[in-house]
Amino acid sequence: MSAHLSNIEITAYQQGKLAAKELLALDKHLATCEQCRQQLSKALGIKGWLTALQEDLTAVATDKLDHIACEDFSAYVEEKMDEVEREIVESHLEICMQCAEELQALQAFLLTKPAIIYTPQLTWKERLTKGWQAIFSLRGAVGFAMLALVMLCAGLTVLPLRKQVNDLAGQVEVLQTENTRLRQDAQNAYAQLEKLQTLPSPPPQREVLVSIKDGDKEVILDKQGNLAGVESLPPLYQQMVKTAITKTQLPSAPVLDELNGNSDTLMGDSDNSSFALSSPVGSVVMTDCPIFRWQPMVGAENYVVAIYDTNLQSVAKSELLSVTEWQIPIRLARGKVYLWQVKAQIRGKEVIAPGPAMPEAKFKVLAQAQFAEILKIKKEHANAHLTLATIYAAQGLVNETEKELHLLRQANPHSNLAAKLLLSMRKVRK
Repeated sequence: MSAHLSNIEITAYQQGKLAAKELLALDKHLATCEQCRQQLSKALGIKGWLTALQEDLTAVATDKLDHIACEDFSAYVEEKMDEVEREIVESHLEICMQCAEELQALQAFLLTKPAIIYTPQLTWKERLTKGWQAIFSLRGAVGFAMLALVMLCAGLTVLPLRKQVNDLAGQVEVLQTENTRLRQDAQNAYAQLEKLQTLPSPPPQREVLVSIKDGDKEVILDKQGNLAGVESLPPLYQQMVKTAITKTQLPSAPVLDELNGNSDTLMGDSDNSSFALSSPVGSVVMTDCPIFRWQPMVGAENYVVAIYDTNLQSVAKSELLSVTEWQIPIRLARGKVYLWQVKAQIRGKEVIAPGPAMPEAKFKVLAQAQFAEILKIKKEHANAHLTLATIYAAQGLVNETEKELHLLRQANPHSNLAAKLLLSMRKVRK
């Protein structure tokens, strides 16, 4: 047999025209070749395959045998056979349904038919006995030669027949085993088919508009406006991220307009040679104990930081500082807006920043409810830089937003979206 079944072999199998040897070779090949089983299954269908196999098994068991002759049936029923002959007939009856049914019909007929008087004729056994007597009546070498010839013919006739019966019985047993295995394979195939039918259909492929890596997930927006990768976020934040991707711009917090506007001038003198404050200026801060930073002034001997509320009431004041940063030692009230300034001493003269021509340095401490919510989101999405930057921007946390956008840019060095978002945040700072 070739490596795989040909169309001619499949057609012969369907029409039951394969010989026993060819059928055995085909079944052995099917036991080890999944491709041919599938090919035959498509040609026949599973039910047709099993039906064809059963018909072939029956054909193998019966087609190669010579059926029992009528006189042998009579001899068997009348118990006129010797032990060897009866064994041959009984072996044939075990594998030949046709002869077994004919034997049963004959036995039933003999039980019901009326007695008939007839002149008995010599049976083949009696004829054989007379033949033996004739042979033994011969004398000398001729008698022995005839005896040897008869024994040789009997051996050549009986032994091959018994071997053929045994071989065919073995083949039937093998085919029955194969039939059982194929039935089990068919049951397994039906089970797999039912399982496949219950599986959900794969989602249709969508045309991607924007894709960006955000932590351990891929955030994808398709051309139909469907957003994937942020399903674990609350719906409000999902919409904020979708808007940021679509417009390539982070949300703007209204509080920033308030923090960057002008108001009353703080106490103290100033001149045109003022220095600049760095942070926090015009933004919301996450911590209630922020660090205040400013640019150094050439020739300054020391600095003093002063914090005020919106009513210009003093909240905190530093000691004389020789460095350009100071962390407030007390906790500021969350949700409140504060102003701050730095006084520099230089050659007995006091210089204040921000100067009169500069906007006031205002900041707001993030309210407690928003602070708790952001901590929760940050814990669940620690490396989702796009998500965190979007949420920070909506709360006015400028410094934190810019930091997350730098990390997003590093994770997506070739992303136009990451570059445009970072650029838009730098414009907010200006």
